[in-house]
Amino acid sequence: MSPVDRLPMLLEAVLSIGSDLGLRATLQQIVDTATTLTGARHGALTSGSAPPSSRSWTPPRP
Repeated sequence: MSPVDRLPMLLEAVLSIGSDLGLRATLQQIVDTATTLTGARHGALTSGSAPPSSRSWTPPRP
């Protein structure tokens, strides 16, 4: 997929991020869009400030 072909998907992602007020749903949307745009099989977000017990892994959506 060329960079030009990815622009509509990127624009849709930017607009959809502000449409949901839930943090978890927003972060999931960011990861899903990033993996789709890059063709990655998996994606993750981490925070160095979160204690290990609060971290979670969500499997990729089909």
